[in-house]
Amino acid sequence: DWNGRFLLGNRALAKLYGTTPEALVGQDDSAFNTNAEQVAFYLQNAREVMSQNQTQVVLEASTNAATGETAYFQSIKVPLTTPGQKQVLVIANDVTELQRTQQKLEASERRLRYVLEATGEGIWDWDVASDVVTHNRRWCEIAGLNDDFLQHPLAAFIDLLHEDDKPAVVDRVQACLSGDGRYESEHRLRLSDGREVWVHDRGAVVERDAQGQPLRVVGSVVDISARKASELAAQRANQLLREAVDHVAMGFSMYDEQDRLYLCNEAYKRIYQHNPLLVPGSSFERIVRYGVEQGHYLAVQSGEEAWVQQRLAQHRRADGELLEQQLR
Repeated sequence: DWNGRFLLGNRALAKLYGTTPEALVGQDDSAFNTNAEQVAFYLQNAREVMSQNQTQVVLEASTNAATGETAYFQSIKVPLTTPGQKQVLVIANDVTELQRTQQKLEASERRLRYVLEATGEGIWDWDVASDVVTHNRRWCEIAGLNDDFLQHPLAAFIDLLHEDDKPAVVDRVQACLSGDGRYESEHRLRLSDGREVWVHDRGAVVERDAQGQPLRVVGSVVDISARKASELAAQRANQLLREAVDHVAMGFSMYDEQDRLYLCNEAYKRIYQHNPLLVPGSSFERIVRYGVEQGHYLAVQSGEEAWVQQRLAQHRRADGELLEQQLR
């Protein structure tokens, strides 16, 4: 009724409140539910239905006073008018499992959103059939676009590609659709202000039709411009080093900490009679043993293994001592 008291209730409601249908009559929700906020909502909403004389469908929560567990109901509330009294009929459908599933989904989506915010990744979702690509805001930020570009046809993405990278990216997209459903690409996007952004783009087919044709492809993109700039700087530095080394008149070489050849100049190759193992990655030991086999070293008369081990030990010393050797 208007005061929120039960005029009647069925066994399902009585079971929810841990009582009997007879004991419900004359009581309000506060007699069975200790959550004052929920009880206040029940009464306010019931009076709203009765005052407006309109049926409402609402989602309600009910806390069990004994266990503390919360159940959720989709309630249909129908106003009933009797002479001199306003009443409301409530038909409640238990949707607790559905609501909990929805809450888990929302929690999962929040976690994903937090991860994406932390990693700075943009997300894209391509509906192949309708040719609509949907993005999150981060994707637009990477591409230098505003929120008006959250949805667009695939051709609009192709237009953003750097002209030198476009053919390869298009081929990778087609290979994804016609092949194993995987896509990965590092390429440049051309921004409207003329700047270039390097991105690592990857995705996969996640839905197919009955014939196995791709219906949906989803993926992510991350800005790798800083990494590419570092790689380019390292490449330029290596090139300058190699050019400088090639201008050194004497033989020059560099080996890494595993004693593998990193680089050497032409003078060094001539000294070692253009040993075919003088290529980056070859170990100094292999280079020396080849020279011994070919008879390049005058110092090796007998005891070849002892001489090789002595030469290796000398080469690995870090005191900068000058090593001398005679070659044929």
